[in-house]
Amino acid sequence: MHSIADGSSVRDPTLPGVRLGVRRAPLRGPMARQAGRSRRVDMSELKDDRQRHTATVVTASDRSAAGTREDLSGPAVAELLIATGFRVEREVVPDDRQVLAALLRRLADEDGQRLIVVTGGTGLAPRDVTPEATRDVIEREVPGLAEAMRAAGRASTPKAALSRGVCGIRGTTLIVDVPGSVRGATESLEAIIELLPHALDLLEGTTEHRA
Repeated sequence: MHSIADGSSVRDPTLPGVRLGVRRAPLRGPMARQAGRSRRVDMSELKDDRQRHTATVVTASDRSAAGTREDLSGPAVAELLIATGFRVEREVVPDDRQVLAALLRRLADEDGQRLIVVTGGTGLAPRDVTPEATRDVIEREVPGLAEAMRAAGRASTPKAALSRGVCGIRGTTLIVDVPGSVRGATESLEAIIELLPHALDLLEGTTEHRA
C-alpha cells in the first residue's frame, strides 16, 4: 500500500486484473471468507453486460491513506467487480470531504468512469464524511439502491441501519457508497449488482426496458 502524505489520492496497481479487464481474479482472502454469509450472484450472466464498462473503487480511510492500516474492503469490492467483467482501477484517499469530492469529480468528468464505488466513511463517526462528499458531487440521488443495500445489510446485522451511504448520478456516472468493512461492502454491492447493467445503460441513453 502506498502512503499518502499530502491528502492526494493514489492508484493501487497491485490487484490482479486492474485496468486490463482481461484477467478475472478469483474471489479469495477476505472476500472468500465471507462467501458463506453473503448472498451470491450468478456472475456468468452479468459479464457480457459489463465488458464495456469501467469502474473505480475508492477507499476513504485516514489510516489506509497514511499506510498504517491495510485496505481490505477496497480489494474485496474490486475483486467482485472484476469477476463480473468490469475494468477496475483503485484509489485511496483520507476521510476528507473536499479531497474525496474533488476525486469524484475528476473520475466522472475527466476520466469518464461509468461506475464509482466508495468504500468507507459512511457511518456516524466525526470523520465519516463520504455521504456529504458524494452529495456535493451528484446531480440526482438514486435512493432505491441505497435502500436495497441497507435492507440487505439488516438481514445480517441491525447495525446496517447506521450506514448513511448515498447513491447518485453525476452526468453519465453512477456513484455508490458502501460501508468500510469487507462484509458490509461486499454484501451491499451484491444486493444491487444485478441492477447495474440496466442502470448504466439508462445513463448512456439506452432506455429500452429488458424483459
